[in-house]
Amino acid sequence: MVFGLLLIIILERNMKERLRCCVFLVPVIGLGLLGYTVLFYLTTIEAIY
Repeated sequence: MVFGLLLIIILERNMKERLRCCVFLVPVIGLGLLGYTVLFYLTTIEAIY
């Protein structure tokens, strides 16, 4: 409970910076996952055929 309150205070203090980081990280992580899934599918298809 106390840890959660501290976390909320820290998040409120660094909200703008964190939002910028999230806005930057979300597309990067999305593209990374997309590329990983595409590579995974390609390797599995090659293994099947």
